[in-house]
Amino acid sequence: MSKKQKKIGSVKEPSLKEVKIAGSQLIRYLLDDAWLGYGIHLITRGDTCMITLRREDGSEQTERQAGRISYAGSPDSKIVFVGLQEVPDEAPREWLRERLREHFAVANKSDSVLILIPAALFEVVTDYLSEDLQRLAQQLWNEAKNEHGTLCQTCQDEVRNLNSLTGFVSDQIRSGEYINAYTTALNSLTAASVLRTGRSPLAVCALVRKGQMPGEESFANTGSDVGDGMCDGWCACRYLGLTRKGVVKALDLAPQLFALLGWEDESIPDEYEDED
Repeated sequence: MSKKQKKIGSVKEPSLKEVKIAGSQLIRYLLDDAWLGYGIHLITRGDTCMITLRREDGSEQTERQAGRISYAGSPDSKIVFVGLQEVPDEAPREWLRERLREHFAVANKSDSVLILIPAALFEVVTDYLSEDLQRLAQQLWNEAKNEHGTLCQTCQDEVRNLNSLTGFVSDQIRSGEYINAYTTALNSLTAASVLRTGRSPLAVCALVRKGQMPGEESFANTGSDVGDGMCDGWCACRYLGLTRKGVVKALDLAPQLFALLGWEDESIPDEYEDED
């Protein structure tokens, strides 16, 4: 909850436990039994609420097929960015459910999905909170759309423009091992950036999309699909301004989140060894 809420003495802020319960109930609604079981982690930083899901339905993991890598935020990717201005005034909860359905549908067994939504939206689409809190959440959501609408629209236009371009992620077939490593790096570093900066979802999306544009000099070619995928995933996040030290600090803040994303203590390219 924001500082504005604390000025209203008649409304009690929800406890962390209540927020977690609200988050779990929201996720069950959004999934609509799409997955039999899942791990979940929810955290808010600045303008963004991050929800991380990992399938844990007991199914035997299948080997990922070779294919093309999607741009972050596209319907067939495992990372979702929701902007303020795209959320409708009517039935935002139902809209969010439909918005995420495509991403859940393409998730492979044992895959993770990272969802970035505006922080103010989380409380609006949650029905566990009291009526007073729901009314206050709606008020703050309206204020957020008015205060940050222009900036959000600018980011949305930038994302749309970047989406119209083509880069290596959309025109080259990659092995399953490469795709796994690339996606893990991309999603984990995106989450680390939010933890470090609190940027809005679309601001992060624009920076990641920009990093996924063509750049032959940045392509890794070590002969290891896993190593190349991890390195190229780092390169795709180069505009987020992260260093090794920054990622380690983010990991300390939310280790469960990174565990759900599949992040391990992987080697980091030399160019990311510098200090913050």
